[in-house]
Amino acid sequence: MDPPALKAYPANEHYNRIDAGCILHYNDRADNYLYNTMNQNNELPFPRFQELIRGPLEISDPASFKVISSLLLDSRTYLKDPFKFIIAQLTGLTVRPIESEQLFEKIIKHKQALALKLARNISIRVAAIDFFDQQHDGAASPGKIFLPLAANTTLRSNDSPERPYALAPHLQRFKEEMLRATRYKHSLAVILLDVDNFHDINEIHSSKIGDDVLTLLVKIIEITVRTIDILARHSGARFLLVLPNTNKREATELAQRLVTTVRVRSRKLVGLSEGFTITASVRQCEKNDTPATSIQYLEGVLMRGKSMKCDAVYTE
Repeated sequence: MDPPALKAYPANEHYNRIDAGCILHYNDRADNYLYNTMNQNNELPFPRFQELIRGPLEISDPASFKVISSLLLDSRTYLKDPFKFIIAQLTGLTVRPIESEQLFEKIIKHKQALALKLARNISIRVAAIDFFDQQHDGAASPGKIFLPLAANTTLRSNDSPERPYALAPHLQRFKEEMLRATRYKHSLAVILLDVDNFHDINEIHSSKIGDDVLTLLVKIIEITVRTIDILARHSGARFLLVLPNTNKREATELAQRLVTTVRVRSRKLVGLSEGFTITASVRQCEKNDTPATSIQYLEGVLMRGKSMKCDAVYTE
């Protein structure tokens, strides 16, 4: 079955991104760089990369392989404990180094089991979130398995009281909002926001500017949304907004407002005079949705939308 057609909502008619196909350009460059570094002298980036990442993902799920490739390219710190780094970037959880490799192997097996059960591919991020969600529900002492991140390590730790919490602690609230929306027949919408060309910003301008970009984005979001709305760091430069008592039209209008505000206000950012843009996908949750399926849907809409044009809002 073909994916549903996307509806694009440019923030306004003055769209002036130089690289409208930024996500395709980024993925191609990332793949070439990673493949070159991996294949020189047949050396792999780190032990068990072939067994746990390339082998299970490169052919059967190239999209998930690209996700992990991009995460590794965006950081110079992963080599110390690559599987701990990948898990943290996918889920917002930090795990003990001694357990990280074993946990990632379990995530891969969980992903494969989900794919068999649902008869379709499941992204590595959704599989990781669902794996830890089940661990949390079924474990007597979940803290012994994984520990929520105390703070967002990419944003400034001291001067950003506006920073969102990691994704994992908010998944339970997301589930509760879904149950409440079903019980009382209220609408519930979700927005996934992504900073366009964030990898290039880090590479060209420095990681400090990248941190400033994320900090400014969070500030803009928090002064725009309501206190009852739930803001969480999804991964990398992506943020998730859960909007209780909000329908698709209202969520789309909010996303458009955020896209426009970011484009205008970011031009005042010191060290990045051209500013930056964001792209958003929007979904109104349905009766049988779960946090994992909603996030997977938003990711698909966002990726397809960004392949056409950044600095816009997309819905199904």
